[in-house]
Amino acid sequence: MVDEEGPSGRDREAVLTIVDKFQNLFLEPEPTTRFPPWFVDSSFSEKLLDDVELELRNRYEFRENVLSSNRRSKLIEDLDAALRLVMFYLSVDLPGVAVLGCVRNGYDAYPIFDVFSARARGSISLPEKWSDWFTTKPVGLDGLKPWVQEVAGTTRDILIAEPRTAVRGFLALFIDTIRVAGQASSASTAGTVNFTLHSLRSGYSVDYYPQYRYAPVSFGSKPTTPVKGRLPVGHYYFQGWQNNQVVRDPRVHFAGPNSTSAHVQAF
Repeated sequence: MVDEEGPSGRDREAVLTIVDKFQNLFLEPEPTTRFPPWFVDSSFSEKLLDDVELELRNRYEFRENVLSSNRRSKLIEDLDAALRLVMFYLSVDLPGVAVLGCVRNGYDAYPIFDVFSARARGSISLPEKWSDWFTTKPVGLDGLKPWVQEVAGTTRDILIAEPRTAVRGFLALFIDTIRVAGQASSASTAGTVNFTLHSLRSGYSVDYYPQYRYAPVSFGSKPTTPVKGRLPVGHYYFQGWQNNQVVRDPRVHFAGPNSTSAHVQAF
């Protein structure tokens, strides 16, 4: 059973067992190269996704090729993005990895904060100096490093998690996404669903983002309420915009064949 109440005890245990098997690949250097394996292997993300699928298939008896080619490509892109983010955060003299700290889920983990996403940076409430930073500074490493170093200490939205904790949290939420996609495939061959979001207030433009990475994307074609769009099977957060102010709903919501709508309480 898959729903937005979060993973069952069995599902949580299965996901965390797989996390234990693979998390060291993100941080531990290879003896021969002195770099983590993903640093020198361009196909690392694809291989890791294959290995995770196999582990889940053995536990849940999923059919083979449970993910569509488009979904696989997107998940590989998301893994590559997470690896780049971990590398970036460890290179800018932060004590850890930036994560979004104002949401909750069944793994007590936080989405990794995608500092390369202009939408993510623009969604953080900041003093004027930092909110206007990229109107005069280039969006490259020279601009991003001082921004994230300063911003990490000025807002409660962004937490700095110890690297192993951040990687473990990302992997748990990422692997859980593949788990629910596999479980949902037994009920439907469709990899996406028509999803309706209801809110308490009207006039909000809505973004969504997957539970493992904070890189918001516009949802639907009109303001609340309701708002309709298509989502790949998985768990998502939503945030609403009005008058250039963002409000995040802290609860994670499941989109699947038997879960095609949700109600947010924050806006």
